[in-house]
Amino acid sequence: MPAESDSMRAVALTLLKRVDELTAAMVAGYRERIPEYMELLESNKEDVEGVSRAAAKTFLELIVEDRQPTAAELTVIRNAGRARASQGMALEAMLQAYSIGREIAWRFIHEEAERRQVDEDQVAQVSLRLTQFMDRLTLMVTQGFLDHVRQAYDEERQRLTALVDLAKAVNHSLDLDEVANIGLDLTRSALNMEWAGLWLVDPPRLALRLYREHFADDWPGGLGLRDENRVQALETSPVGRAARAGQSLLLTGKDLAPEAASAGARVMLMVPLMLREQPLGMLAVASRTRASLSGRDQELAIAIADQLAVAIHQVQEHMREARTDFLTGLANRTEFDSFLRREMARSERFGDPLALAMMDLDGLKRINDRDGHHAGDEVLRLVGRTLRETVRTLDLACRIGGDEFALVMPDTQTGGAADVLKRFAGRIELLRLAGWPDLGVSAGYATWKKGLGFDEFCAAADAALYEEKRRRAGPGRSPAPAR
Repeated sequence: MPAESDSMRAVALTLLKRVDELTAAMVAGYRERIPEYMELLESNKEDVEGVSRAAAKTFLELIVEDRQPTAAELTVIRNAGRARASQGMALEAMLQAYSIGREIAWRFIHEEAERRQVDEDQVAQVSLRLTQFMDRLTLMVTQGFLDHVRQAYDEERQRLTALVDLAKAVNHSLDLDEVANIGLDLTRSALNMEWAGLWLVDPPRLALRLYREHFADDWPGGLGLRDENRVQALETSPVGRAARAGQSLLLTGKDLAPEAASAGARVMLMVPLMLREQPLGMLAVASRTRASLSGRDQELAIAIADQLAVAIHQVQEHMREARTDFLTGLANRTEFDSFLRREMARSERFGDPLALAMMDLDGLKRINDRDGHHAGDEVLRLVGRTLRETVRTLDLACRIGGDEFALVMPDTQTGGAADVLKRFAGRIELLRLAGWPDLGVSAGYATWKKGLGFDEFCAAADAALYEEKRRRAGPGRSPAPAR
């Protein structure tokens, strides 16, 4: 039996006391021979010295305790391989690092064994154990890498499945509510988030407006966003500017809306819905349990937003066609009724001014009778284009009958409405002088007063139009009814 002082156990005990020196030599070897390995670990803020020290210490303890590595120790190595793979490290680089570590560790062991004059059989046995240990290490690291590949494959399959399901569901519907609901449900599920919301561009208001939000049952009320965060100005708000620029926003900490932070949200991602470089809205997700989102999660959110943008555009085009007069391109009677009721409700709530103008064309029947209906259609198209060019984006210009038009003017007082109609009449006069001598327009307007109903408001504007036609007809002549 060899003495304790000249055994490999004594060698291992001595090297355990010199483990920091051994670790430094291993790290220096990595840095010299595979610098990219060190750069990757350090870029991910990995404790290279700590990891190397743990591996060397484990092997030395195996010699001291004369045992094989435990399942727990091997699991740590396997998890390390999985972590390196997730950081983008190649398996070859990891195995090369282990080979360098083995070479340096064996040099320390062999030098100490020679110094102690350890029996060659003992040295050979330890060399064999080191080889076996490194083989186990290589196997565990490889399995860890395969774990990552398998997980990445499963996640990618789930992502693709989610996108296919989304495309199938939303592209077979022309109902905006249905598209929004399906999109938000699948987004929350695919990204494992507790909240999802959809802002859509409101062109008249030049703003993003929160259209729909979905949240987990155990998060009652969701983010509880106030009005100022439910509506984001496209020109001035950070969210609006990001939407226009096609940029995503990843919000954490103080960047979150105060009410979202108060509701427990830790992270929020907002992704623009773009079509032909034009913003349609923003898709957002938020979580109370996750503190960050991986790059792959962000890529999936962008892919979902792209699918939703196409589906929402299809719905909006369908809705636009259903709300648009085919001849003039103005809003039709259905859209007029809906828009006016919304604006009246808004004025009722906030006290904002609202004006309504009614107009009809003079001379259209003479044009149709003399020149044919194709000429009358051309006049209607010219009048529709002229009306669109006269009003603001905020206003809604409509064709509500054969030669009857209406104009809804939010945030407009009496003087403003009169100025708009004066400009419109001036442009119609230019059309008359340019080749349509029979063309004329009569117009009247009313301003909304609190408590005034829809029919009463329209009747007030109609009465103003009738009065204008009476004035234009001259004394003693009765004009045809305006409507």
